[in-house]
Amino acid sequence: MGAVAHTTPEYGKHLGTLDEFAAGTSVRVKRVNRTFEQNYLVEVRAVADLGREYDACHANCEHDATRVHDGVPKSPTIEALTLGAVFIGLCAAVVYFRNQPQS
Repeated sequence: MGAVAHTTPEYGKHLGTLDEFAAGTSVRVKRVNRTFEQNYLVEVRAVADLGREYDACHANCEHDATRVHDGVPKSPTIEALTLGAVFIGLCAAVVYFRNQPQS
């Protein structure tokens, strides 16, 4: 089987073997019904930025996978953490202002 383009904290965006990518876990290859041209674009995006450094907030494995497949980098994990932090901040502000003495 061929190389796998993926992003890790240790090596950033790089080509590795399927065994390295799997890291001892089972891997299922999902075939997406695309045209030849669409598959070509996915492959081009997969190798376009080899060597890019890993960034947990802006260039992690989820960003890479969604950018390669959809053209738009997103990380559902980072989005959920950000939303959670905003929610906790709002709750803290409500508690703080409720406990302020009235003038």
